[in-house]
Amino acid sequence: MAGLCLVGVSACATPPMFEYGSYESSLYAYYKKPEMRERFRTSLETAIEKGEATDRLAPGLYAELGYLHLQDGDEQTAVAMFEREAAAFPESRPFMNSISERLGRSISEESEAAAKKNDALSDEAGA
Repeated sequence: MAGLCLVGVSACATPPMFEYGSYESSLYAYYKKPEMRERFRTSLETAIEKGEATDRLAPGLYAELGYLHLQDGDEQTAVAMFEREAAAFPESRPFMNSISERLGRSISEESEAAAKKNDALSDEAGA
């Protein structure tokens, strides 16, 4: 009987709001052992792919991957990741803009337009 109740309760469980994959555990491992950087990068990329596929992308993942690219000296890819973060999560735009501006770049107008469209869709959904 108890087993049946557990099955019934677990069937009602909702999936998490965001897809983080193994981000947390790989971030912890990377901080403890910096040589695990590529494992961390792979877990970020996998979490992003899964999040995009299920429309449950976790905030901050594009920015985190962008930061890894920036540390590698790949400024162009880093800024592209910051733009994706700003477009996907408009509340991050001021922070993403400030990072890009410090690099002597700015978030593209295309990204700005995507964010405005995203805001408009959110407003319509909330109304």
